[in-house]
Amino acid sequence: MKKILLVSLSVLMIAGVSSASAQMGKKLTLGFGLSFLQNPDTFQDYWKRGIVGSGAIGFDLIPGLSLHGMLEYNSFPLDEEKIEELFSLVGVASNIDGADISVYSGFVMGKLRLLLAMPGTSPYAIGGVGFVSARIEDIKIGGGSLGDQTIEFDNETGPAVTLGLGFDLRFAPKIGLYGEVRYVRCFFDSDNLEYIPLKAGVMIDL
Repeated sequence: MKKILLVSLSVLMIAGVSSASAQMGKKLTLGFGLSFLQNPDTFQDYWKRGIVGSGAIGFDLIPGLSLHGMLEYNSFPLDEEKIEELFSLVGVASNIDGADISVYSGFVMGKLRLLLAMPGTSPYAIGGVGFVSARIEDIKIGGGSLGDQTIEFDNETGPAVTLGLGFDLRFAPKIGLYGEVRYVRCFFDSDNLEYIPLKAGVMIDL
């Protein structure tokens, strides 16, 4: 069932982008920033804030409304000091390495400009659906009374939804800047993954 859903979402993404390309102007959007884990609580407690990078192609549908296909990568490093402190509470001294969380995602999103009076400059709302694949590197425990050990994790893949707000600022005929914050919720077989990417970047008319 999950594979059928992922294939369906992929087809919808390709079909949506292809049909929109026959409409109005195309835009390339590149963004970078910080990302914050929200759920599960264990992730929030023992992984640090991460980094996010994305690239998207957008197409104007009607004035103020556009469709975007986006690929995004989030990476969250393990807070090794907290894990080592946790081990020390039970009298175990060990060196911890690995266990960064890598999150790969693809979304189809609608973007609605909230002010149309100033062309290219406006706050906006954005939201859409897609799928996410999350991978946790193996935790390597070395030294101490435990000896050398490796803790392995399963990868998770599932559908996701995202909603957010942002602001576009046009400063040249074909180039602008933007800032954006979104909420992402991923529906996995185990715990749902939730995080908030906060990005700034550049928009280029193609």
